[in-house]
Amino acid sequence: MNGSPQETKALSRATREKLFLSVRLARIRQLDIELLVVLDDAISNFDPAQTRRTLAFLNELAKTDQVIILT
Repeated sequence: MNGSPQETKALSRATREKLFLSVRLARIRQLDIELLVVLDDAISNFDPAQTRRTLAFLNELAKTDQVIILT
């Protein structure tokens, strides 16, 4: 890549899901209100290392927001 914008359809499904979740969680962290965060199969296509990192992040998020994970 040369630094120019890329289409998300060029990414694998798992990478698109990671990107989508990352953007949403980053936005939630920016808000100054407590939220109910519901995730439904959001990490089903993640590899084990990514799953661990995501769950660690969600554990931190759960200290300020209510987090519900459905599988």
